[in-house]
Amino acid sequence: MNDVEHFARAAGIRGRWLLSALSFYGDESGSNNTPRGHFILSGYLGSDSTWTSFCDAWGSALKSPRRIDFFHMRECFKLEGQFQGWNRFQADRKLNVMIDVLRPFLRSKDLREFSAFMPWDVFNAAVQGPLRGVRGDPYYFLLRSIIHEVNILVASNHQIASMAPVEYFFDEQTAQLENNVARQFSNVKSIAGNAHLMGGIAFRNDKVNPPLQAADLIAWERRRAELNLPEDLGGRRSLKRLNAVSEGRCHMRMREDVLRQMSDDIREAQEAAIRDGWVKDE
Repeated sequence: MNDVEHFARAAGIRGRWLLSALSFYGDESGSNNTPRGHFILSGYLGSDSTWTSFCDAWGSALKSPRRIDFFHMRECFKLEGQFQGWNRFQADRKLNVMIDVLRPFLRSKDLREFSAFMPWDVFNAAVQGPLRGVRGDPYYFLLRSIIHEVNILVASNHQIASMAPVEYFFDEQTAQLENNVARQFSNVKSIAGNAHLMGGIAFRNDKVNPPLQAADLIAWERRRAELNLPEDLGGRRSLKRLNAVSEGRCHMRMREDVLRQMSDDIREAQEAAIRDGWVKDE
């Protein structure tokens, strides 16, 4: 049994015992800080029974000709790694096979996309001073946006709410970033009015995790669309195929004025704390 099959089997066992569980699987794209680039956090929410079915279908698609062990969108686009030695036509055909797995789940809304966007130039302009020191990565802001919107959906849908809380899984990051993101997740949970809808957060290896491979695919496609490159001729066909069946998707964009206000508020709070911390000698 290979790693993908092992994960699918494990997901199937969990699905049989916890049919009511909800999980969100997400990934980031655009972590390189470039002036015209975007940082995007994107992924899918679904029940464990849905994810079990998805893993079976995704695993079969990976093994279909030509076989690959796992799917990474960058490798598919760059023709490297698992796609080393492939031509463009072969790689695009494999991409469409993987998208064919996603489409029925999106059409039925058994999987729902949540994506949060932040241009790097907006982040760099707005997040300065003390806020930069404690929130020096867009990941924190985008994660909070996704949690907020997932909570809104779950709370507003009785059927989905009955399956709460939501467990969150993301692709592995550096130890420091994972620790900081986990702390941010705990902070959000401690002040959220609907904290009972939030389970926990964990980081997993996407090479053995089909849902994270799907999140990698949509995050990469969303970032590519934001770049709006001339060679894409008005949009990639692969993303259009996903959009055509993703009416239930939720997209969020952070406003620069809100980010600036947050930065100012934190700076003022820290300055006040410093002032109040002084004790006058008698």
